[in-house]
Amino acid sequence: MSQAMDFAAKIWKSVWEIAKSKTATNVVLFLAIPLIGLLDGLGEGKIRLNAFFLIPIMLITWRMGRRPGFLATIAALVILVFVSVINNPLGADSVFFAIDAIGRFISFFIIVFILSELRRSFLAQKTNAIKDPLTHLYNRFGFREILSVELENSRRNGFPFLLLYLDCDNFKDVNDQLGHAAGDRLLQTVAMSIVESIRRSDFACRLGGDEFVVFAGRISENDSAYLTEKIRKNLYLAMKAQDWGVTVSIGAAIFESAPKTVDEMIAFADSLMYDTKRSGKNGIRFTKWRDAPEESKRACALTAPSGT
Repeated sequence: MSQAMDFAAKIWKSVWEIAKSKTATNVVLFLAIPLIGLLDGLGEGKIRLNAFFLIPIMLITWRMGRRPGFLATIAALVILVFVSVINNPLGADSVFFAIDAIGRFISFFIIVFILSELRRSFLAQKTNAIKDPLTHLYNRFGFREILSVELENSRRNGFPFLLLYLDCDNFKDVNDQLGHAAGDRLLQTVAMSIVESIRRSDFACRLGGDEFVVFAGRISENDSAYLTEKIRKNLYLAMKAQDWGVTVSIGAAIFESAPKTVDEMIAFADSLMYDTKRSGKNGIRFTKWRDAPEESKRACALTAPSGT
């Protein structure tokens, strides 16, 4: 009996996972169109359900975009014509049916176009809310949202992670001597170099000014050291190629256990970066969160809201 219940539970879990997937939902929405056509056909013209085509068409447009929305509209039109011809062979009222069908689906096409434009605008605003417009990395708000999720994952699964806090040394000199346009190009070069250095599963952020943060999850201590040095070396070469005279100070915080808040994480890595600055810049300060003095952790917890 217990084995049967376990098997049923596994089946239910599999069905639930499929139902949660975006692909499955999209398939269901497309299948709703012929289903509505079938129900409309069973009504034999006494009950007209073709207006309900608009529901899956609008959902498909919002979820997938304009082309799938137009495709769904065309599919609905074909099904409507097919069902109407079967129920009522073309005769005297065929002209009126054609006018009605054309008018209905012109309105559907207009709705799809307007909804797709609203979707495009919504997605653009959503992206701008979490991305830095200059470097196209995550901004402070977007990165904090990601870190909140990753922090919960670390608490739940116990995986270690790495947080890097990077600050460009002598960046102000570039702005003062070469102008802000050169400073912007430098920041874009830093962002590009970081993205090319990290793994596909990692995340990078421009907190503001010339400060950047990198998160790398599920990473060992050796791999953390390798990744950090790779980023520093690639940034050094990129700056040298442009003769900007800029180096990078990095605070590398390795977390084998999760701190209480995202603010603590960032503040701790920030404090390590400032240790690097005080030690002469152009270097890396590695420290594990568990090995940090308790007074240092308390200081990070106290200064986190204003320091990040």
